[in-house]
Amino acid sequence: MSRPKRCPECHREFEPKYSNCPFDGEVLVEEGAGPADPMVGRRLADTYQLEQRLGAGGMGAVYRARHVRLDTGFAIKVLRPELTIHADVLARFHREARAACQLKQPNIINVFDVNKTEDGIHYIVQELLEGESLADFIRREGPIDLTRGATIITQICDAMAAAHQK
Repeated sequence: MSRPKRCPECHREFEPKYSNCPFDGEVLVEEGAGPADPMVGRRLADTYQLEQRLGAGGMGAVYRARHVRLDTGFAIKVLRPELTIHADVLARFHREARAACQLKQPNIINVFDVNKTEDGIHYIVQELLEGESLADFIRREGPIDLTRGATIITQICDAMAAAHQK
């Protein structure tokens, strides 16, 4: 019997008959198969222990991390190493961290630090949010009623307005 498959991007699980994720097109990986992420288990700046990959995008990946002295969870965005040779990409990555750090709004993730390791891995330390995406919530719960939908849209607009104002 075949094992279920999981999307490496959105982490959704699918029946073995599927080969690609219907949500983002990524090639599905059989559970327990494939190489381990070399970043998982790594310690950054002798402070943050990377525990689990939460997701990935064009510029890098985001990991659940634990501050080794404070025993506190964080999300750490790590820039893909091959992108660090491009000065414009590095500048954009660090500019993103500085800009996000300036945003103090309840619906925007807090940024606490930006740094690089001795071997050149650039990363941003962010607030770790537990929960699920809006898309996952809608899939699980079904359509959202008008009042709740208006509340969610208002929160999104408040966050966008705060970012735009900066």
